Amino acid sequence: MRTTASACRAASGRRCGGPSSPTRPRARLLALVEAQFGDYFGDLEPFGWAVTRADALTALDDFVSYSLAGFGDFQDAMRQGEPFLFHAVLSPYLNIGLLTPREVCERAEAAYWAGSAPLNAVEGFIRQVIGWREYVRGVYWTHMPGYARTNALGARRNLPWFYWTGEVEMNCLRTCIGDIRSHAYAHHIQRLMVTGNFALIAGVEPAQVEGMVSDRLCRRLRVGGVAEHARLGALGRRRADRLEALRGLGRLHQPHVGLLPDLPL
Repeated sequence: MRTTASACRAASGRRCGGPSSPTRPRARLLALVEAQFGDYFGDLEPFGWAVTRADALTALDDFVSYSLAGFGDFQDAMRQGEPFLFHAVLSPYLNIGLLTPREVCERAEAAYWAGSAPLNAVEGFIRQVIGWREYVRGVYWTHMPGYARTNALGARRNLPWFYWTGEVEMNCLRTCIGDIRSHAYAHHIQRLMVTGNFALIAGVEPAQVEGMVSDRLCRRLRVGGVAEHARLGALGRRRADRLEALRGLGRLHQPHVGLLPDLPL
């Protein structure tokens, strides 16, 4: 039986690719978060995220070795008790510059040529990084700041209280919200097809849903633009608009590190 990503991480003493024992940078980070954000949503412990470049590279190695081969077949799957499955859980490290889009794509490509990962897994992963992640960054810079104020469907209801507590009878919502609280992470199916889709059906105001997400690019584009259709197709317009978004990205001349935590990585 193929071993899931989270099982591999548990076996190696890591969760989300982070170190199994406290390190000085990790201890300083946890102390800072506890002091300044102690009353925020989420659990601080257990903490398994990488906080150094070396640990982030270990997380990348973990993904390529144990999970990449299954990514193509199962990137859209959910299973209770398996919050990560075959997802890379690398987006936070891309966001803060511990890893770069180029190097994670090159590692995936190398795995294909080495015969350790099939084409559908490697193509799917690289396409998410280059064809979606970088593209979305261009859309953001092309359409902001007006993009943040759009609400095409006129949704006005308040965000239900259980989005913060997880105290709801619907198992899918309860599980996904609980995973977010525990791991500060949710892949694209958990976000879009569960928490985002419920908000769409319930007519929740996009800004309130986006307020749950800390990364501004993610909340405007992935949550508001895709899950709640608040941007009225700005992410999927005609080819000329897509090219303009990519040209806008090229004009920025900024490192490609500040992007989305909720993509299927």
